[in-house]
Amino acid sequence: MAFNSTSTIPTPVALAEPDSSTPEYTEKPRKRIAQLDAGNIDDYKYGFHDPEFLQNYKGTHVIYPFYQALPILEKFQARPGDICVTTFPKSGTTFVSAVVEMILHYGDHDALTSGPFLDEKIPLMDCKESPFTKDEDLLVTTISNRPSPRKFLTHLGYEAIPKSILDNAKIVYVARNPKDVIVSHFHFVRSFVTMRFKGELEDMVDAFIDNKCMYAPYFDHVAAYWKHAQENKNFFFVTYERMCKDLKGVVRDLCVFLDRDLTEEQMDNVVHHCQFDNMKQVSNVNRTSLAEAGYLDFNISHFMRVGKPGNWKEHFSPELNAKVDKWIAEQRARFPDYKLEYQYE
Repeated sequence: MAFNSTSTIPTPVALAEPDSSTPEYTEKPRKRIAQLDAGNIDDYKYGFHDPEFLQNYKGTHVIYPFYQALPILEKFQARPGDICVTTFPKSGTTFVSAVVEMILHYGDHDALTSGPFLDEKIPLMDCKESPFTKDEDLLVTTISNRPSPRKFLTHLGYEAIPKSILDNAKIVYVARNPKDVIVSHFHFVRSFVTMRFKGELEDMVDAFIDNKCMYAPYFDHVAAYWKHAQENKNFFFVTYERMCKDLKGVVRDLCVFLDRDLTEEQMDNVVHHCQFDNMKQVSNVNRTSLAEAGYLDFNISHFMRVGKPGNWKEHFSPELNAKVDKWIAEQRARFPDYKLEYQYE
């Protein structure tokens, strides 16, 4: 089974809304995983990208087991002072999370090197449980019970996150050019053992075009947040490319947005320690723990791989680039008011 490209504007796969009241909600994917492990199905190489593993949750395609968190997520109540980091996967999530964490600690490098892992300090609320805890109600007991300012992360689309977050939290959104997102996404799912993705880059391109990857559709995701960021003062919208080229300026703007008065020296500390090569050496940031736990295979690809715009040029053939350009043009036509200009290098 292969992902089929399309020359028309794609529409989201029609999938059922999750229903946690039925055993099938968890048992069907578990049985599917057993089949995958046994090699008893034809589309083994696509693993979790099989549509049966996706749930269309308010326009966002959430993958198993993440969609198990949705019933808990709907109960989440944000409060003033909360900070929500939001991205489409592989758009600079770790980068901006590290910057936010250091700003909140006034440039203290210990914010990254000491204590829990960064992904515990700013946990992904889309998950039912963390790899580092067996807590069955991660959102309620871990995030909800934390003192303000609470920090958390989501990859959910604008329509899918709880309204209380939109009403109360400060939202930091990072967008990245889609070509680099595709390449980064490709390497990530290859290395993430439970994803079971054994396809080629061409298959990942088709997955993006056909909205058959986690948190798709990409353009719907970014365009919606961009639009609302133009209208709401509780949104901070920045691109990955600007962060790479003008991190000091981004840090300065984020300090204002987060109401943190840092000195020039403190801001310089944030810039220095959040450089890609420096963060890559920090075990609390580089996801070494996930590799040691068996979730990531660093022999395939490290979690922190390149850290600069334009890596897609080393992966895309002229034909593949033309195919992606056509998709981008079709998607931009769907959102005529979406004015973000992507930087591809």
